[in-house]
Amino acid sequence: MKDSTVKIVIPYLTNLNLETSTEDAIRLLDLIKNTDIKNSTCIKSFFNGELAISTHNSVSTASIHSELKLLGLANMQKTICQPAQGKLAYTQSKHDMLKRCLNNLKCGKCQDEYVRRTVGAVLFPQHYAKQK
Repeated sequence: MKDSTVKIVIPYLTNLNLETSTEDAIRLLDLIKNTDIKNSTCIKSFFNGELAISTHNSVSTASIHSELKLLGLANMQKTICQPAQGKLAYTQSKHDMLKRCLNNLKCGKCQDEYVRRTVGAVLFPQHYAKQK
């Protein structure tokens, strides 16, 4: 269990292919709870992480499945990195806007302090771990 990986799930992004260690998933949940959300410009009213771990053991196989759902990661009408005006702002689907948001986060371009200090620091430490 200690060495198992946890699949990261964000609604609307079905082919995310992001994983982390169980230890980092628990650390992320702790950061979500203990980081001041008032500093966020992209989270509307809540950010929720749900960690689910299930095990299966039978005569023929044993397996474990772990999943961390991140709900409320970005309010698409409020995010800093989305186009504020113009045609692009009105023609993008919620899915496309969330993909752009996550891509910015993965590339180290996230401008939201709360998201950088929680999700960024754990899932993309190469960009965010050393920020205060």
